[in-house]
Amino acid sequence: DMIDQVATISTNNDPVLGKTIADAFRSVGKNGVVVLEPTDQAETTYELIDGVPYNRGLKNIHFVTNKDIKTSELDKPLVLLVESEIDTVRKIQSILEFAIKNNRSLLVIADVEQQVMSALAMNKIKGNIKVNVIDAPVYGISKKEVLDDLSILTGATIINEDLGDDIDLIEPEHLGECLKSVTGELDTVLQIGKMSQNVLDFIEKLEKDLKETKDPVLVQKLEKRLARLSAKVAIVKVG
Repeated sequence: DMIDQVATISTNNDPVLGKTIADAFRSVGKNGVVVLEPTDQAETTYELIDGVPYNRGLKNIHFVTNKDIKTSELDKPLVLLVESEIDTVRKIQSILEFAIKNNRSLLVIADVEQQVMSALAMNKIKGNIKVNVIDAPVYGISKKEVLDDLSILTGATIINEDLGDDIDLIEPEHLGECLKSVTGELDTVLQIGKMSQNVLDFIEKLEKDLKETKDPVLVQKLEKRLARLSAKVAIVKVG
């Protein structure tokens, strides 16, 4: 009831809109994420998506698959996580060939040189491969945490040439996967299947750490990781 009251007050005492927003927050639980997007419909509604929000959007218009809403949507993509920069297509040639041979789409989460981006976009246009490239997280401690979370959720191994990994030697077992990826202008949502026991155990550990810490900066950091790992996003579609 308290959530209904706060949401209603926040929407200029509109009880219908307040309940819609309150329902969105309830639907994702205490750790989930609520985002807003405009809609052509008259009414404001919400939609619950089982997915991981990741704040990196489209890098190249040629990766778009849904031209109506300008998103890149991949079904059951393989996921490649690279922390260091990919400067030539040759370095991921074996992965591209594996994806093509097995008729799988490929989501690359990495910083790539422009020539690599152009080559992948061209291959996508020609219909050679279903692919999308989105940037790696920003630098710093948070970058490693975001990559670690994406790794545990998708099952992908993080590749980093700066730490001695050789991208040329990437094997298919280093790839992860998810049910679906949807990349819009500003962000990406990865839909994850059934949570592995590793993910559930890690969430339990983070919740324990959250209860024990008094540091406000650490609290915010832990809450963000729990939101990401909960893999639930409610989209309030604003009419």
